[in-house]
Amino acid sequence: MTEERIIYLLDRLRNSELTDEERKELVTLSESNSDELLQLISDIMKKESLFAEPVDEAIMQAGIEKVLAIDKTTVADAMDPVSVRKRIWPLAGRSWFKYAAAALIVVAAGVYLWKGSSGEQVSAPAISGHFDMNVAPGGNKAMITLADGSTIILDSAANGELAQQGGAQIVKQANGQIAYVYAGRQPDKIYYNTMTTPRGGQYRLTLPDGTQVWLNAASSITYPTAFVEAKRTVSITGEVYFEVAKMEDKPFQAVVNDMTVEVLGTHFNINSYKDEASMNATLLEGSVQVIKGNDKVILKPGQQSISLNNGQGLKVVKANIEQVMAWKNGVFHFENKNLREVMREISRWYDLDVRYEEGTPDIEFGGEMGRDLNLSQVIKGLTVSGLHFRMENEKTLVVTP
Repeated sequence: MTEERIIYLLDRLRNSELTDEERKELVTLSESNSDELLQLISDIMKKESLFAEPVDEAIMQAGIEKVLAIDKTTVADAMDPVSVRKRIWPLAGRSWFKYAAAALIVVAAGVYLWKGSSGEQVSAPAISGHFDMNVAPGGNKAMITLADGSTIILDSAANGELAQQGGAQIVKQANGQIAYVYAGRQPDKIYYNTMTTPRGGQYRLTLPDGTQVWLNAASSITYPTAFVEAKRTVSITGEVYFEVAKMEDKPFQAVVNDMTVEVLGTHFNINSYKDEASMNATLLEGSVQVIKGNDKVILKPGQQSISLNNGQGLKVVKANIEQVMAWKNGVFHFENKNLREVMREISRWYDLDVRYEEGTPDIEFGGEMGRDLNLSQVIKGLTVSGLHFRMENEKTLVVTP
C-alpha cells in the first residue's frame, strides 16, 4: 500500500467519512505484522497532523488492550509479549506509539471488540469525554488488632517494633512487611491477632512459622502469635494468597466459613468474598486438600476448587492461574468477566460503591489493566464498551447505558 493511500484513509478516518470497504482496508492494514508498515503509519499520523490534538496515551493503550482481547494474532504479534500481556498499562519505552496507532485504527474503524450478554458482537464507539474521577488506586493499607482489642494502623506506623505479643515482637520491616520475631522463649499462652485490609488496601505478612501471606483489599486473617498446637490454623475472609512454610509434623489449615484448605507446604490462593458467586481455592504449587462438609477434594497444581455460595458442594476445574494471581501481580485481569464482576473488583480497589441505572447491559470484558492506574484511566478504558460512568458523590460510581 502506498503512502498516499494510507494518508487518504487516515484522513477519511479523522473526518468520519470511511465507507465500509475503506474500514475493512484499514483493519487489514492494522493487522500487518510489519514493523516498517506500522512505523510508517505512526510517522504519517504525526507528520500529517491527522489528529489535531495528541491522542491520549491511555486511550491508545485501551485500544491495544481491546485488540488483544479479541485476536492475539494481530497487533500483539508485532509487540513484546511480556510488556503487553503481563502489564499493558503503561507500555515500556517509547515504541508503543506505532502499535498504538494501529490499535487506534482498529478501534476507530469499528472493529467488533465487545460481546453482549446474549453473545452477539457489539461494535466499539469512539472514546470521548473527560471524567473528573481522579481517585487514586489502592495501596499498602492495613491494621492489626491485638489480643487485647487494641489496634495498630500499619500504613502510618514507623518501621521497627510495634508491639509485644506472647514473647513475639511484631516488627514492621524496611519494606513495610509485618513479621513476628521471637527472642527464643516460649509464649506463656496463645495470643490471637487479626490483620485486616480495608477497601483500597492490600498488605503482606510473615506468620510466626515463616509462612508468607498476601491480603487483597477488604480481607482479613486471624492467626496465633505462635503455632503451638498440632495444626497451624488460621481463618480468613476476602482474598488471601499463601506461600506456606514446610513443617512435616504440623499441617497448615486455612479456614473460611465452612470450608477448610489443609496443606503441609505449598502455594495457594483463596477467594472468598461474600459478594461473589463462589469460594475458590486455587493451587499453584504442591498439594492441598479442600474440605467442605462431607465433601473432600485433592487439588493438583493448576486446579481450582469451586464452592458455590448457594450451599452446593465442591467441584474441581482447571484454573486460569494468570487471572487468579493478577491482583498479587498488580493487574486487573478482566478476561471473560461480566460487568458486575469487573465493577466489584474496581469497587474494592478504589473504595467505591457502584450503582447501575436501569437498562445497563451485562457486557462481557477482556484484557488487562494495571492496578496502579487512577480511576479516571480505568474508566476511559471501560468506555470503549459503550457504557457511560459518572460520580454521584465522592464514593458512588454510577454506570449507565
